[in-house]
Amino acid sequence: MGRIDHAQYVESWSSGFGLDELIEKLDEMAREERVDIFVAPFWGMPTAALYLALEDHPRAHIHMAPWFRDKPLLAEAKATGSLTSFPNPYDERDTRLVPYAELRRCVFVANVPQMKLGDFMRRNPDATLVEAFYRPGRKSSLAILDVPK
Repeated sequence: MGRIDHAQYVESWSSGFGLDELIEKLDEMAREERVDIFVAPFWGMPTAALYLALEDHPRAHIHMAPWFRDKPLLAEAKATGSLTSFPNPYDERDTRLVPYAELRRCVFVANVPQMKLGDFMRRNPDATLVEAFYRPGRKSSLAILDVPK
C-alpha cells in the first residue's frame, strides 16, 4: 500500500481502525447502565458505525449533537429540561424530545483530530476521558468522554 493510501485508510481520522474496540467499550458500559451517547452530526466514521452496531441496544441511546462545536454539550438540555434527539440518522424529520431527567451516563464520542478535543474540553471543563482508541501511527484516535450532568 502506498504511503498516501496508508495514511488515509489506516492512520487518519477517516479510517475504521478503533471502531471494534470503541463499540465493545460502549456496549460494555451500557450493560451496566443506560448510556446516552452523543455524536457529531456527520454521517461517516464513527457515527454510522455506532448507529449500525448499537441501534437495537436497550440501554445505549445515540443522540446527534449538532451544537457540540458551539456550546456545552448538555447546557441547553439542562436549561430547557429536554433535548431534541435524532434517533434516525437517515431522516432529520424523525426527532424525539428527550427529557433531561431521562439522561443517565452521558458520553461524547470524538473522532480526534477531526474534532478538536481541546476546544470541546474548554466548553465542557468537567468532561473526562474514559478511553482513547488509537489508530496505527497514533496520529488519530476515537475517544469516549464522560460528560457529567
